[in-house]
Amino acid sequence: MVDKKLMIDKLVEQESVLFKSRNPEDKKAADTLMKVIADLKGGKYDYKVWED
Repeated sequence: MVDKKLMIDKLVEQESVLFKSRNPEDKKAADTLMKVIADLKGGKYDYKVWED
């Protein structure tokens, strides 16, 4: 099993990459990802993370 905090940290990294993009679609995806990250941190979803 992978640490949930590590998963959230990786998602935050991806969010910052998307925000730096000049593509407007990437910025929309970053906004959505920001909402998902907030929900994950807030405990809205019960989830388990596995490593391949």
